[in-house]
Amino acid sequence: IVKGDEKLSDTAATSKVIDPGMFGNDSVNSSDTSKNSSSSSSSTNIDDMRFLKPIQKPIAGKDAQHAPRFRRESEMYPAIASLFRLVERLICKFAILQDSTQKTSPSQSVKVYEKADVGPKDSDNYLHIDLGLFISDMWKHPAFNDRAMKHNKGPEIGAADPKYADIFAIVKAKISEDDQVDAYKQLLLYTYSIYWHQHDCRFAWGLTVCDTAIRACVFGNDGFLASDKMDLSEADGRSAFIGLLVNMAYCGREQLGFDPTIRYNSVRSMWEIDVFNDSDSTKTTCEIVSVMQAAERIFGRHTRCFRCKLPDDENGTEKDNDSDSDSDSNGLGHFIVKDAWAYAEGDPDSPGFRDEVSMLRSINEQLGADASFEGTIPKLHWGGVVRITGQDGVALEDKADPLFQILSNEDSANHRRVHKRLAMGPIGEPLRMVRSVDELIVVVADAMEAHNAILERCGILHRDISTNNILINRSQGSVRGMLIDFDCAVRTDASDKT
Repeated sequence: IVKGDEKLSDTAATSKVIDPGMFGNDSVNSSDTSKNSSSSSSSTNIDDMRFLKPIQKPIAGKDAQHAPRFRRESEMYPAIASLFRLVERLICKFAILQDSTQKTSPSQSVKVYEKADVGPKDSDNYLHIDLGLFISDMWKHPAFNDRAMKHNKGPEIGAADPKYADIFAIVKAKISEDDQVDAYKQLLLYTYSIYWHQHDCRFAWGLTVCDTAIRACVFGNDGFLASDKMDLSEADGRSAFIGLLVNMAYCGREQLGFDPTIRYNSVRSMWEIDVFNDSDSTKTTCEIVSVMQAAERIFGRHTRCFRCKLPDDENGTEKDNDSDSDSDSNGLGHFIVKDAWAYAEGDPDSPGFRDEVSMLRSINEQLGADASFEGTIPKLHWGGVVRITGQDGVALEDKADPLFQILSNEDSANHRRVHKRLAMGPIGEPLRMVRSVDELIVVVADAMEAHNAILERCGILHRDISTNNILINRSQGSVRGMLIDFDCAVRTDASDKT
């Protein structure tokens, strides 16, 4: 690792994306707890890198061959943190040397939090993470300061206390490779909190360190992939690990799982979200007023809902957007933006194809002019597949199957999800907010009447009636029941009423 500059030079000159050959197709399921306590050292001294050394007091006898290098997981934390900081510093040195001769430069750096074995500040459970990694702007790194380089100062440690809202990846340590499956299970538990707190997370990362073996994990909607073992006791393993961090430094943020279509506007001090419209290939930027629903599961659609409004007008005067209002100068007011990874199944022209955008568009065309259904069906403003623009400036539809094909070289039949976003209104209340039995009867009756009309007149079967998919609509001064969530809806034969 100390002589890693040549290897860094080779890797950074040829790699602009995460190396697909590094990944295998291990798939594991979830559940477990967390462990020990300690805080990590900020030292980057190579003497701390006990991965490269035997344990201080070798165990004698028949168990000596399989003895772990570390007695406790807490002993691994300073070594792991030192390893990340050392590689980060080498990447910085290489970037400084190459900056005068190459136009390419690192986009970001992978940093490790100062504290280890702590519960993140925004955690709502008892779990402690071993180590947390976060992404920082590479050019804010102190190693790019000539004085810092001259005095051989270590890299900036960054924030001491991790937060799930900022964590890029969690590192789980185990003293033995025999505990690899347990490490995967605990990463799954932590990843749930990353999805819950990070609304711009498309897919998540994690790393396991079991003895000297490091594995990188990518968590998707329907499972996760684990890389082949990168053994730090071997030159090839160290080279692969350095290559991974180099690629993470040079690739675009969208390749690290972040969603550039959800971003913070520092000038306006608010979050923005882009909604794409398939019908006319346009894009509308909306301001997020509040988060109404976060991603609630590790796997699945990762449905998120935001209360949004259109930006202020050119004069800076905010439009009339009363929370219960359904109209402003543009006739919208506050509306819902739903963001979800829908399962794309079959041929788009087949009756069984599932597409909430096209379903709502058909329903609005057939029933939108009927006053009797006003407020009982969602009104679609815009909707379509999210398009991500990469470093090459090309905008591509955001789908799960290309990601898993690249990383695992396997058939992506189990990962056919498409990232879709819909802007619609009005905004309703959960069914549990009914104020009387009479109100409950009215709301459910409206929803069932809408369901029957959609089936009879539009040829669309909802297939997912539940208490979560019936809302109370109070936006028109009266109480109506509204049927929502057509993710599972399919088109049916008009003659088949079964």
